[in-house]
Amino acid sequence: MDLCTVISERFIPQALNLIKSYNFYSDGEKVYVYYFNTNTSSLKIFNQLFGKQVILREVEEVCPHALDPLTFVYKAYAINDCLLNHSRSIIYSDSANCFIQSTSPLKRDLVDSSLLMCYPHPGLT
Repeated sequence: MDLCTVISERFIPQALNLIKSYNFYSDGEKVYVYYFNTNTSSLKIFNQLFGKQVILREVEEVCPHALDPLTFVYKAYAINDCLLNHSRSIIYSDSANCFIQSTSPLKRDLVDSSLLMCYPHPGLT
C-alpha cells in the first residue's frame, strides 16, 4: 500500500520521520505528500532524501476552507485525490505519526478493502 499524508511547512520534519518509518516497516511503495501553506523551496528535501518515491501534490483550494488548518478539508482532499487519481491502495497517516511495526498485518484487517481507525481527540468531539 502507498502512503498518503498532508503537511504544512512546519510539519516537514515530522513527515520526513513518518516516511523513514514507513520505509523501514513496509515494502516502501510510493509516498504521496500533499502540501498547503508551504514554500515550495522547502519541499526539495523530500526528493533529495527519497528521490522519485515521494510524489508532491499541492492541495487545491476547492472551497474557501480548503487551506484552513482548523477545518481538516485538506485531509479529505488528499485522500479523495490520491485514491481517485493516483493510487489504488493507500495508508493515510497524519504527518506527525510514525510506524512502529510492520504494515503487512494491516491487509488482513481490511473490510471491503478499507480500514478506518478512529482518532479520539477531545478537541474533535
